[in-house]
Order: sequence, then C-alpha cells, then structure tokens
Amino acid sequence: EILEWGRRNAGSSQGKCVLISTLEEYVRIVSEHRDEMSEFFLFRLPPASLAAQLIDKRSQYRLMENLGLNVPATVSSEREDFIEATTEHIGFPCVLKPCESHLWRQVRGRFKALQVNSPRELEIEWNRLGQLGHEFLAQEAIPGNDDRLYSYLGYYNEAGRPLGDLTVRKLRQQPAGYGSGSLVESIDEPGLYRISRRALEEIGYAGHLDMEYKLDPRDDAWKLIEVNIRGTAFIQLAVSSGVDLPWIGYLDTGYLRTSAPAARKTGVRFINSGWDLQAVLSTPDGGIPSLAAWILDLRKVRAFALLNLWDIKPIIWELTEYIRKLTGRFRNIDPE
Repeated sequence: EILEWGRRNAGSSQGKCVLISTLEEYVRIVSEHRDEMSEFFLFRLPPASLAAQLIDKRSQYRLMENLGLNVPATVSSEREDFIEATTEHIGFPCVLKPCESHLWRQVRGRFKALQVNSPRELEIEWNRLGQLGHEFLAQEAIPGNDDRLYSYLGYYNEAGRPLGDLTVRKLRQQPAGYGSGSLVESIDEPGLYRISRRALEEIGYAGHLDMEYKLDPRDDAWKLIEVNIRGTAFIQLAVSSGVDLPWIGYLDTGYLRTSAPAARKTGVRFINSGWDLQAVLSTPDGGIPSLAAWILDLRKVRAFALLNLWDIKPIIWELTEYIRKLTGRFRNIDPE
C-alpha cells in the first residue's frame, strides 16, 4: 500500500517523503524492499544484512556480546534440551522473549516478555508457543525495580556517526516488569554513551535506534536488554530535552549531510498518561490516594505522548477511555 501511495504521488512538487519506522515490522519491510522504496521515499537504515541481524535477537545478542556488551545468559527454544539447558544455565525466575518481537503481536496478551518461575511453567509455555510456530529465548532475569531500566536513544548518519543522542531512565512502565515506559526521565549517563557509541560505530550503524539496558544491582554493571532499530514510543522526551531526533533524521536523510550537535537537557519527564494511569492503578495500593498523587505529579511532566494543544482529540479519547475503566474498577470493588 505504501509503495502504491508513493507511485501515485511520484513527481509531485514536494519531492520524496521521509520515512521513519516506528515498529520492527516496518523496518523489515523497508529494509527488504529498499531498492523499490528508495524510488519514492527517503529513509536511513543500517545495511540490509545488519538490519536482519539486529531484528532477530538470537543474532543480535551474539553480535553485541562480541562487541563487548554485557548480555544476560540466554538459551534458544530451538535447542532440543531447552528445558534442561535453561534450568542448568539460567535458573528461575527467567524471562521468555521473542526472537523477533513483531511476531508476538499475534500471541494472546501481546506481551513484550513473560516471566516464568519453575521448570513446569517453562515447559507449559514452551509447548504453547511452540504450537504457534514461534521461536523464542529464555533469558536471565536481572533483579531490580523498573527504575533501574535505562535507554540510549540516538540517530546515526550514513557514515555511522551520531548526529544526536540521549540517555533516559524509566521511572514506571506498563505493565510493570516487562512493559513500555509510561513515565520516563532524561538523564546524563556517560557510561551508557560510551559503551553504546563504541558498539554502534564499530558496526557502522545508520538510522534511529533505542538500546535498552538494566543496571544490575549485583555487580553494578549495565546489562543489555535489547536493541530496537527504530524510533521509540517516548521519542517526544528526546524532542523536549533538546535532541529532536525525528527532525535530525529528517534533515540528514533528505536535505543535509551534517547538522550541529544538539544541546541536551536533563531532568525532563515524559508521560504516556493512559499507560501510566494503568500502571499506578494496577499497584496493590492503587486507589483514590494514588490517583490524587498521580494528578499532582503531572506538574513535573514536560513531555507528553498525547497532550498537544493543537490536536486535543487523542488526549480526550484516551482520558474518556480510562475514566470509563476507572469507573468500572471502583464499581467492582468489594466494600469488605
């Protein structure tokens, strides 16, 4: 469909459109059809072989480990001795995650990752996911709360150099443990800049990306959770922190080959109000006091996923949906 749209609009006075992929399936489609797509669109992606290597977490983790990053112990479901190998080399609890994230969108619950706590649970999930035809990984569960999760966001040009980057920390995510960042803050973590840039420059990366890490309390080391070769759901945080990654990519892809380094602001908070409200209400003490505290904390937020005074329909729809859910939640509370 997008190719057909490009053909219909070819030759327009506005020139080619810039594509910025926000999901792995879009990255794969554009990468695999880059010759056809480049006739009508402008985009920046890593070489096709590198893109394929990074989309599949099996090859992604091998590559990143070879580049010197700390990768949690991992076992692939392809192994015939998967249950035994996971029990012996990882232990419990452990985390199941897809080899290719976009393929799990069809799995019931559409979870990003799933924690299992025993060999029996692991066997049940192995059989269930195997019947759906999906390969997946069992990985060591890094201890610590969600506020030990960090991300390195960046945009790299064709020469493999960062034109803009930022480090951020999750304060909350939805669902808790293995979800998407709902309350996120920009910070300055020199260690994350150093190890991320070194790895990406060595492989000649190009385009947008989000590298997620967890700070392991056992050894105070950064453990790589995953590399996402796309824009992130909290990209507005980068924009509000002075690093407008979409604009930087737009200029680099279509109009400029270089741009001035962006000045970063730290301490800027981003919120996805719908997700974060769910996160707060799903905690054991998530009642009226928590809701009141959450509303007061909105004063500290400077970047919003949905709130835009020039386009208020998304926030109206979102708040309407969650007020309805909230009403249902309290209606079902047992007074005793």
